[in-house]
Amino acid sequence: SNSNLLAITDVDAGNSAIQVTLGVSHGTLTLATVSGLTFSSGANGQSTMTIQGTVSAINAGLEDLQYAPFPDVNGTDQLSIETNDLRNTPASITSTYTTLDYPNAVRTIAYGIDGNNIVGSYDDQNGVTHGFIYDGATYTTLDPLNSIETRANGIDGSNIVGYYYDDEEEDQHGFKYDGTTYSTLDYPEAINTTAFGIDGSNIVGLYLDAKFAGHGFKYDGETFTTLDYPNATFTCAFGIDGSNIVGLYLDAQGVSHGFTYDGETYTPLDYPGADETQAYGIDGINIVG
Repeated sequence: SNSNLLAITDVDAGNSAIQVTLGVSHGTLTLATVSGLTFSSGANGQSTMTIQGTVSAINAGLEDLQYAPFPDVNGTDQLSIETNDLRNTPASITSTYTTLDYPNAVRTIAYGIDGNNIVGSYDDQNGVTHGFIYDGATYTTLDPLNSIETRANGIDGSNIVGYYYDDEEEDQHGFKYDGTTYSTLDYPEAINTTAFGIDGSNIVGLYLDAKFAGHGFKYDGETFTTLDYPNATFTCAFGIDGSNIVGLYLDAQGVSHGFTYDGETYTPLDYPGADETQAYGIDGINIVG
């Protein structure tokens, strides 16, 4: 049994060698076995040693590792363990880039993805912008009734959100499309509304008030809630995952900062050394921008 509870792991190493350095100050260390191990410094039974071998060979040596204090030493000692994966990387990971071009479009932009489904916008030969969804095989145009411009920004399951301009007053409206029906999203008394992100029944985005000031919002299917970063001159919410929302805000000097909001507290996100930062998406603890 491993009475010392010492073991290492490296999911990328496989059968490749890794390196471990062990050391104490007031005694010696003796591995249970040196089978399959090589010593790049020190030796078994010394105070320090650096060994190389597979994860399983090293763990066999660490099992029941013995410590013997020097004669006439009283007090405590400390075991240090330093590992080096010797630059092992997963051999199975490959990356493939795939171009997405809506047929006969002059420009195609992808904005959101969920599983195999991708949403975005394309410009046709007349310069008109349309939304689209692509399921890996087929492109489908997304145009709410009477729209003269559409962009699909986010997708969650069968639900898609974005914005469109109508062909009457040329006002900008947010929308939600559930695969069958388009629903208009207009923040009350706003001059325009854009939906950017969706997670379940919750939608986040941007609206402009009567003074053209920009505010973020969250819509839960019944109620719109304004999202304003404290003392900001502009706030926009781009992404949502559960109770957490990410976006950007402008400070009094007009500098852009990213932010997270957990339903109670706003936290700024500033990439170290960057002049400006914007956060666009969130999944669990991971944020992109």
